[in-house]
Amino acid sequence: MAKAKNKDLGTNILYRLVLAVLAVGVPLSAFFSKIIYAVVDSTLFKILSSLQGKTDDNGSTAFNYSIKELVDLIRAVQPDSSSSGMGSKIWASLSDIHAPLICVAVFFALALIIAVTIFIFNIFSKNRFVTLCLSGVGTVAMIAMLISFNAAASPILDGTISLATLSGSAIFGGLLSYVASVSTLNLTSAWYIMLFLFIGMIVWSGAYLLIESGEKKAK
Repeated sequence: MAKAKNKDLGTNILYRLVLAVLAVGVPLSAFFSKIIYAVVDSTLFKILSSLQGKTDDNGSTAFNYSIKELVDLIRAVQPDSSSSGMGSKIWASLSDIHAPLICVAVFFALALIIAVTIFIFNIFSKNRFVTLCLSGVGTVAMIAMLISFNAAASPILDGTISLATLSGSAIFGGLLSYVASVSTLNLTSAWYIMLFLFIGMIVWSGAYLLIESGEKKAK
């Protein structure tokens, strides 16, 4: 009898420990892993590179940022009234994709909240079915985030919204629209890691539910 109790205790500790690691991994990945990948193609840069003898330079520049790097980048720019006004102008010019952008933020925040909820619930409750359901909701939130992001990125990639709009400057943006365009814009490693972590929580919780169900039937 004592051995059975010790076995149950050890199993419960292992379950909680692994689930806690998976849950904590979601916000950590969201903040520190690369989340946005973009490639800007420039005909002008390609011509200049060719004139300099750099035949292997196609004029493309890749950008790959994590949330932490984006925050640091924003903080590096000293806030003033002009930059604030520029941000407002850029946001206003993106009116066609406000809805999907807001959805991206909402589903991203929802995924983080669910991960934190799973971590806390895992400490105070033994109900693995609830954890399974929350993990499922987190997975759906990640998929919805990807769909929303693609909807927001589509007008940028097809040129409906150009770099002239994103620059926030009429003069500089007008020139930029003729020499550069965004050819790639997608979610990268952070999104995939978060998705796999939620799927991992589904598999982990589901496996233990099946094991517990089998043990109850055996008794």
